[in-house]
Amino acid sequence: MKILERYLLKEFLKTFLLLTGGVSTIIALFSLIEVYPEISGHNPSIKRLVIYSIINIPGFLGYILPTSTLLSSVFIIAKASKEKELLAMMSSGIDLRELMKRIMYSGIIITILGMVVMNLLMPVAKMKVRTIIEDIKKEPLKKTILTEGGFYLLDKEGNIINVELYDSETGISKGVNIFKIKKGRILNRIYAKEGKEIEVNKRYSWLLSDVYIYDFEKGIINHYESLDTEIWEETKSILRTTTNTDEMDTIRLYNYITALRKAGLGTTRLNGEIGIRLSFPFITIGFIFIGISLPLIVRMHGLVAGGIAIGMSIIYWFFLSFMMSLGYSGVINPFLAPWIPPVIFNIVGIYLYKKRLLT
Repeated sequence: MKILERYLLKEFLKTFLLLTGGVSTIIALFSLIEVYPEISGHNPSIKRLVIYSIINIPGFLGYILPTSTLLSSVFIIAKASKEKELLAMMSSGIDLRELMKRIMYSGIIITILGMVVMNLLMPVAKMKVRTIIEDIKKEPLKKTILTEGGFYLLDKEGNIINVELYDSETGISKGVNIFKIKKGRILNRIYAKEGKEIEVNKRYSWLLSDVYIYDFEKGIINHYESLDTEIWEETKSILRTTTNTDEMDTIRLYNYITALRKAGLGTTRLNGEIGIRLSFPFITIGFIFIGISLPLIVRMHGLVAGGIAIGMSIIYWFFLSFMMSLGYSGVINPFLAPWIPPVIFNIVGIYLYKKRLLT
């Protein structure tokens, strides 16, 4: 019995690793081909390109794992069923539920792995990939310091800018401090309750509101309802990079969402994003139930089984996209929207499993 369990598990894992590795390599190569025209003029070394491709893999691995699990389980069970291996085992009095246990446990482990990848490794990988591209292009180091009071950066004139909170989606900043510096001396400090990016004739500026200007040389304070001050393109780029939610792990993203809410800013898209990160790995459990049960209910060849599995993955993605569109439009809660597809697919998978293996 243990030998048969190990045999099926070995075949499943072998197929799973082959599919995951193959698809990951293909996507990594396409990603490299896409970015190469942008960096080719800087003569990147082969070593640097290989490192870029390897580090880029966790950036999409979380989305590959469920589909690889479904394809592997469907293909292995369909193959064993076609070659009468399962029939021979059942004729010997072997319980199919016991045979499938190790594959089921593997599905749970893959789900946990998916959680780690999507919520921890994926943001780190995206940040590292961006850093490598900037290094290849020899872009100047972005002088940014992140603290509990927001982040500090230097603009091209050497002025210090402090922003307590920045919403990259709307371009709104909360708690803006600009320290004007000349020859190592602080001339004045501009404080604004809020700043919004605007663009006029390809010139970017901050439209600051509720502004106080502290003139240290004259010892006076001026107040303005609004003030238009220039923002350099480099500064704007640093602001967006520092608050790029794709590069935030889930805990940091949650804290960022909380801060935006307290500041009265919208978080609909970010609520959906954190919902996807937490819910998506759980589709693996539903896929493992479906992958085991479907070939036992409908006899099929390996290629047909693979085609059906790919079709189911496409249907799942369309369903998820539809639910997210409802979430972003406010029809349903954006955080709950991405949970609906995996819940439904898990229910379908458990139903099929009970219908075939528990009856």
